[in-house]
Amino acid sequence: MEDKVSTAQEREIFLKLLPTQFFKALHKHMDCAPIKIFKSRHMSYMKARAYIHTNLHQTISIEEMAKKFDISERTLRNYFQEELGISPKQYLNTIRLQKVRYELKNKKMKVNMEAVARNFGFMHMDQFSKRYKDFFGELFSETLKVQSI
Repeated sequence: MEDKVSTAQEREIFLKLLPTQFFKALHKHMDCAPIKIFKSRHMSYMKARAYIHTNLHQTISIEEMAKKFDISERTLRNYFQEELGISPKQYLNTIRLQKVRYELKNKKMKVNMEAVARNFGFMHMDQFSKRYKDFFGELFSETLKVQSI
């Protein structure tokens, strides 16, 4: 527990508002104990999370992501479980579903649902439909109907 120096809310603010490069530079140049800022293991988690957000349109595997940031898959899964309470794959699917819903709600003209889903990495429409309904409690067609009213 000694490496936890901030609350989950403070970490969330850091992750949303400050770029990863800022943390990297700050950590290297501060002349203090490492626990005063996120430990280097937190840096891998933040990079992985940023990678997910910037590569939503691509196929992302946990194995490839772990290799990219030079950590084990197990460690990566543990980071996400510890920080967010879900797996990296669940996090990726959650972000993608939210982006699809945003696209649906903010389109002013007729939307090709399959194209939007594929754009965010959902290649199988049956699986996508089930995930969307499970996550939002409504079919994507219902989301579209609300927008057209």
